[in-house]
Amino acid sequence: MPPTHEPTTRAAIVLASLGTEMAARVGEHLDERQVRALADALARMPPVDAQSRIAVLRDFASTCAGSAPIGGAQYASEFMTAVLGSRGEADHLAPPPTPGVQRLYALNELKPRSLWRLLESETPQTVAVVLTHLTAAKAADLLVEMPEELRPEVAFRAAHLAPLSPGALDAMASAFDGATASTGATDRRGRDGLFEFLVDVVMELDPPSCRQILAGIRERDASLCQAIDDRMFTFEDTMKLADRDLQMVLRSLDIKLIAAALKGSAEPVRQRALANLSQRAQEVLVQEMELMGPTPLTDVTTAQREVAATARRMAQNNEIATDRSAVQYVE
Repeated sequence: MPPTHEPTTRAAIVLASLGTEMAARVGEHLDERQVRALADALARMPPVDAQSRIAVLRDFASTCAGSAPIGGAQYASEFMTAVLGSRGEADHLAPPPTPGVQRLYALNELKPRSLWRLLESETPQTVAVVLTHLTAAKAADLLVEMPEELRPEVAFRAAHLAPLSPGALDAMASAFDGATASTGATDRRGRDGLFEFLVDVVMELDPPSCRQILAGIRERDASLCQAIDDRMFTFEDTMKLADRDLQMVLRSLDIKLIAAALKGSAEPVRQRALANLSQRAQEVLVQEMELMGPTPLTDVTTAQREVAATARRMAQNNEIATDRSAVQYVE
């Protein structure tokens, strides 16, 4: 794997080379989106041989030891691209929204029913564009106001929108002038990406609407639906389940898998897992974690995904409840 490989993968190799504990300390200084980008790169990355790993680390060391000055906008741009991939610069150094975009954001002031009355004669594509300029909660409420057969179509289009020119957005926004006063954009959700926004919207829906919309998206794009499902319920969500449900999930898993998933986790998460195991299982888990020593971050990520996948399968079989009303939160 040459040093010119995709920047996020090179960053992931450097991170994994630090060992789980040091990598976790680095991760504390990254936001969730950056951590997910690195974790995804690790999960997709094939085994890296020693020669390729050394080449990447040497390139990293050479960059650190270089005599060129660091800092400034260019350095910030290169850093975001390295951590988040090619979208990093665009997402985090983007210019302020145009007046047209500000007017679309202002539609957040309308009640969902009034907003739908304003949009019901528009095409699904136009509705999707407006949807992506709302907050997740308001977008979810707007979807519920639509006819059931239209909901998945709009959600699907929202996830696949191509970038629109400022002029096109201004022209679209002008059609809604007078619906609300123009205000400054209070929600810049668009910078976080359409997929992440759609996940947030789906998670705001009531369970019946969520199932209906996901089923419609699955008919149009099964891989998109699976990606949404994977993002909606994670290892962290599993560890926040009600005690009875968490106990059932943990009992169905191999203790070595649990140990790997907990490596690098915060102490409250470890304690929550231990509290929902039998005394004997607690002793075995602690011993297993001690014996494992430093663990590759890829192994930790794989184990955490398997824990979450197990919880999702059990929820689909109605063995446990994963709706938000049943979730318990830990500090």
